[in-house]
Amino acid sequence: MKAYIDAHYANADLSLQMLAEQFSLSKNYVSRLFKEETGENFIDYLTALRIFHSKQLLEETGTSIQDIAGLVGYEHYFSFNRAFKKLTGFPPSDFRKKRFTDKIL
Repeated sequence: MKAYIDAHYANADLSLQMLAEQFSLSKNYVSRLFKEETGENFIDYLTALRIFHSKQLLEETGTSIQDIAGLVGYEHYFSFNRAFKKLTGFPPSDFRKKRFTDKIL
């Protein structure tokens, strides 16, 4: 199940319901099993994975932040911005600026 999430994190429709259907299990069982096996809940894992990949794209590409949001599975830029800031402490634009400044110095 974790490998499936890792491979499909960029799908904006990825959800517990989708996993339940993919693995022919109930949504509640998928949620409980994921938490027991990984120690974190599904949405926290998925969010961290998406933000990890977005940080790579911010560092390694000139792709717009709005496009990066879509590439990592967020349909709305504002949701991406909020999740990024919650996990990193600052918005993606500041992350990109800091990474650029660090490379120059």
